[in-house]
Amino acid sequence: MKFGKIDNKKLKTIAFDLDTKALQEYYTESDWHNAYNDIGSFLAKYDFMRMQGSVYDSTTKFSDDELGDLIEKMGRQPTWLPHCVKSIRGYDQPVMIDYTLQLKDSITQDLTLTNNKSKNTDSIKIRKR
Repeated sequence: MKFGKIDNKKLKTIAFDLDTKALQEYYTESDWHNAYNDIGSFLAKYDFMRMQGSVYDSTTKFSDDELGDLIEKMGRQPTWLPHCVKSIRGYDQPVMIDYTLQLKDSITQDLTLTNNKSKNTDSIKIRKR
């Protein structure tokens, strides 16, 4: 029997909220709105993809310690970040099912049915005239 370290690495999500008033004071690179792009660029180097707003999902697995180290590193590189962050949270990605295509397909089907019904109605009206 082989004993060893358990691999506790999982796909992670990072979500953050920034104080925009603090950004206007501490972010001196350029327009403070670019701070969000800077964070996104930093996270992209470590295989995170922007999912929505200020939520990023990893495409590679991290342990909790590795994620903590990454967040600490992120706070050292842009020196403005610790002054401007309201919250930053990291967590394991939940099992997620993307229903986007299913929803869009159902809308397309509904539109097709509606169009077909209206075409049938139009043809009925024409026959009655």
